[in-house]
Amino acid sequence: MGKRIRLASFLFAYFLSWFALSQSTNVTGQSQKTRLILTAVPFLTITPDTRSAGMGEVGVATPADADALFWNPAKLPFSANDASLSLSFTPWLKASNSGITLTYLHGYKKLGELDAVGGALTYFNLGNLQFTNNQGNVIQDFQPVEFAINIAYARKLSERLSMGVGARFIYSNLSGNFSNTASNINDTQPGISGSVDLSVYYINDKIQFSGRNASFALGANISNVGFKMSYNRQEGSYLPTNLRLGSSMTVDLDTSNSLTVSLDFNKLLVPTPGGSAPNVSALSALITSFYDAPSGLSEELKEVIINFGAEYWYNKLLALRTGYFHESAEKGNRQYFTLGFGIRYQKLGFDFSYIIVANQESQQTNPLEDTFRVSVLWNLPESANNANTTF
Repeated sequence: MGKRIRLASFLFAYFLSWFALSQSTNVTGQSQKTRLILTAVPFLTITPDTRSAGMGEVGVATPADADALFWNPAKLPFSANDASLSLSFTPWLKASNSGITLTYLHGYKKLGELDAVGGALTYFNLGNLQFTNNQGNVIQDFQPVEFAINIAYARKLSERLSMGVGARFIYSNLSGNFSNTASNINDTQPGISGSVDLSVYYINDKIQFSGRNASFALGANISNVGFKMSYNRQEGSYLPTNLRLGSSMTVDLDTSNSLTVSLDFNKLLVPTPGGSAPNVSALSALITSFYDAPSGLSEELKEVIINFGAEYWYNKLLALRTGYFHESAEKGNRQYFTLGFGIRYQKLGFDFSYIIVANQESQQTNPLEDTFRVSVLWNLPESANNANTTF
């Protein structure tokens, strides 16, 4: 019995910690004022790349690059380069000394003037865990690991419009093949699932803003649409299915300087705890998640995360970035500023980003404080046909 309680406590703490501890909210349970939306494999919602992380975690409509694989695969055919490969690393919840890290390897390749494919590996290491019984005796040492492998295909439908589709394999091993000797009802096993993404991207790069050349883009992406994930014989948990909508505008200030500003809106398409549709299928939740909140429309709006970001480029060599991430205090209370920079030299690039917590209300260290990300990338030469596609 002791083993089962210890294991159940860990699994509960794991899910709750992502939407309570990591979101700087001291939560001991759901309440009328605080209804956190908990899902399986929440690591899929962590911004994995450094560029977007420095811009307040926007990305669905920003200028296309290899990071499009996470934010909006439909952007890939509009990328300036024929191919790109990037590796990002994040010590997650660094201030809490958790030992948790996120590694993200991603890239794409254009197949021609209209098509592009991409792939990515997201590897999430949760550090070392020691299982004990109620007497404090060590049962086993374990290192929980989660990862996702995804591929994507995108195609231009016109000079300004494209669509993308993606598929993802998800593996989550939080406790190994734990076995309860008294009964196999509570035995656990790694969670395995799959999901798909559907995205669209529109860009008009032939507009004028205050007499300067500019481009305006819109993007939408529904990601992680898939069946529930289970770690035992009980009913599983929802995947973090997410709807992301956004816009972006880039202005060429002169021949050497450009500025991009972006705005994103995000909403999890899973049931609200205590809502009117608590146990619907994952597909039904795509619809019911817009109206199932107990407090109605006002609470639904609080479930929308707002991201704002800006990026300045000098001569395509040096980038400076900043942004803001806002989440309602009743839905997680993540509120922070971001800073970042990037350097490009020939085919190589380096990016760095940093979080500045905006809502520190106590002497307790915020787990998101001092979070940073680093990335290195390799680009193939810019595509000569990128701006000359004929339909």
